[in-house]
Amino acid sequence: MGNDIVGKVCLVFLGETIGIYDFEIYPPFRNMGYAKQFFLLLLDRNKNSEKQKVFIQTWRENISANTLYLSQAFKVFDNYYYFKLKNF
Repeated sequence: MGNDIVGKVCLVFLGETIGIYDFEIYPPFRNMGYAKQFFLLLLDRNKNSEKQKVFIQTWRENISANTLYLSQAFKVFDNYYYFKLKNF
């Protein structure tokens, strides 16, 4: 496993904020603690930096991810609405 790619993430750094988008642990590696380890490392590395805000974007329907984020002290602070063009 040493060199396996276990997932993906897009981090956006803007001022004092870190945005987490498209976070995914690939199916063969889920439920092995990698997501929690990622959050522990990210939050620990930035606790003493100017990056004081961290947010993550997710889908309401992604229950397992939302459960994880809530267990890592994230709180829901906004809901977004997505619109789709007809025939697109």
